Amino acid sequence: FFSGIMKSQPQSFTDADIPMKMGSLDKQGFVWTGWRTRHFVLKEGKLVYYKSSSLVPAGQVILGPGWRATIHSSNQRPYAFIVQNPEPGTRSYILAAKTETLRNEWIEAINKSVYVLQYLSENGEVNLQTPTNLSSVGNVANNNNNNN
Repeated sequence: FFSGIMKSQPQSFTDADIPMKMGSLDKQGFVWTGWRTRHFVLKEGKLVYYKSSSLVPAGQVILGPGWRATIHSSNQRPYAFIVQNPEPGTRSYILAAKTETLRNEWIEAINKSVYVLQYLSENGEVNLQTPTNLSSVGNVANNNNNNN
């Protein structure tokens, strides 16, 4: 699915090429490893999640170089996937969609977002380190506790 983008690299990307996606996913807690449904929004290289009844983000992942979404094997959730950075000490997120198609769409959107942002950064079209453009690449911000 995503490999077609990598093989046929266009001459250039713009920020309009950064995927946007939203929908409900189950998220496995970090400390308390139970599953909770959260509403996720992928926009401008950020994966933000909300408790279903809140307009205040419960947390976010600022995607940057090295982040990757892949299928994750889970006995509890058949359509699980993991969003992770290979850098040591970086938190990973285990998420699950309701269907295989939705899981694949999320994986593709997240990976394309990282790829396009990396392309834009390498070509000087976006600076991943400035406060106006994804200030904390690879860091995780949680507004509540680790159960979000």
